[in-house]
Amino acid sequence: MQTLHEQKGLQIAGRPVTTTYPWWRLPALCALFLLSVIVYILLIDAAPRNDNDVLPFLHVEMLSYVPYLAACAFVLATKPAAGRWRWIEIGIILLGALVLRAMLLPLPPGLSRDSWRYLWDARVTLHGFSPYVYAPFDKALVSLRDAVLLPNSRFRDVPTIYPPGAQGVYLLSYLLAGPSRAFLLSLIWSLALRLLFCSGARGLTSAVLFSTRGALCRS
Repeated sequence: MQTLHEQKGLQIAGRPVTTTYPWWRLPALCALFLLSVIVYILLIDAAPRNDNDVLPFLHVEMLSYVPYLAACAFVLATKPAAGRWRWIEIGIILLGALVLRAMLLPLPPGLSRDSWRYLWDARVTLHGFSPYVYAPFDKALVSLRDAVLLPNSRFRDVPTIYPPGAQGVYLLSYLLAGPSRAFLLSLIWSLALRLLFCSGARGLTSAVLFSTRGALCRS
């Protein structure tokens, strides 16, 4: 004959177990977001006016990774949220990413020209030349010079140093969308690939967090 304690145990086991959402998770994420906003205000103020005045900007940019790394550590070190709370956290992360990107929109888009060089390398490759052999200013590539990709590329006296995998993404984007829309397409693919590879880390929340920094932060 079952005892009273055994019966209670069976009843508890027969009911769906609900976990209480830790109240401190949302304030922690919001605090890190607000800290990021403060750092981004400093980042905007330190934005370089020309290519020779980037050192102060780089110092603040390194500081901008602190709240992001703290958020990553927070998500990885704590138990993932479940149910509607998971979607609330994902919403906060995506909203934060959009707000931080919007803050940088007034700045001229000259902080990074890597994408222009990627697209130039794709152009070179599609014409039968290796970007790992020929620098953009090589005489063999005179016929490929244009008024958009080459002027916006940097380090035009040396061959490319970018990895083949990344080159392949921009090459396919160039093929599908052409030079004018290839940058947007490659950005979408980059976000999709980051979500795919990060989704196994600690669930959907961590995947979104990791992806937003890499794919959306670079304005």
